[in-house]
Amino acid sequence: MKIFDTSITLGKIFQERPYPQAFTFQNKDQSIYFKWLPFIYMGQFNPDLDGSDVKKVMLSIEHLFNETKSDTHRLAQNYSANMLKYEKMYVFGIVWDMNKSLPVCISGLQDIGSVCGRLLSRYYVFSDYRTNGKNTFKNDIDDYAMLKIQKLMGERSFDLMFISRDTNHRYFQRLKKYRTDVYKDFDIYSHKIELLYENNWQNIFYYKNNIDQTRAQAIIQSLEYSSN
Repeated sequence: MKIFDTSITLGKIFQERPYPQAFTFQNKDQSIYFKWLPFIYMGQFNPDLDGSDVKKVMLSIEHLFNETKSDTHRLAQNYSANMLKYEKMYVFGIVWDMNKSLPVCISGLQDIGSVCGRLLSRYYVFSDYRTNGKNTFKNDIDDYAMLKIQKLMGERSFDLMFISRDTNHRYFQRLKKYRTDVYKDFDIYSHKIELLYENNWQNIFYYKNNIDQTRAQAIIQSLEYSSN
């Protein structure tokens, strides 16, 4: 059983509440219990998290800052306190390993204008859960549960959602090849765009939420940086 296909629904995310709820789920071989901790919603702290979950969030953020201080990755600076962009996040959350009591990964769905959202924004996998490139395209530590949650929530508000990457677009081609169950409805934009900021050249992997290709192209073009 793959989590992406069967386990997570909007009903499970909201549970008839106005704010997204923390909930547990298992990995695909049912050997690990994870917990989803949505601590930011609509740019604000989620008041529905209970005290024990708030503590997990605080520990995760502390762990994130400690790791990225010494991380040599070229994008490590994106995870400093002033670069996480909580105020721009439609939702931002953590996947927590209930077996080991450790944070697994963190990311958000970033609100970009009124019709577009950026999936897996500020995505970070904690060092204990990195795969060192093994089976990168076939597997994800939470079997793409975080992506599923963000996509389901975003479908309530956004016409288009996308994942961006500044390196080769072949990464997206491999994702579509190896995980069609996850990415069959995603398309690769024809060329890199200068996304929102000067010299921020990104490949765009996008999902159309009940819009046609012409509308999708227009939204993506509107994301291109302009000095005017």
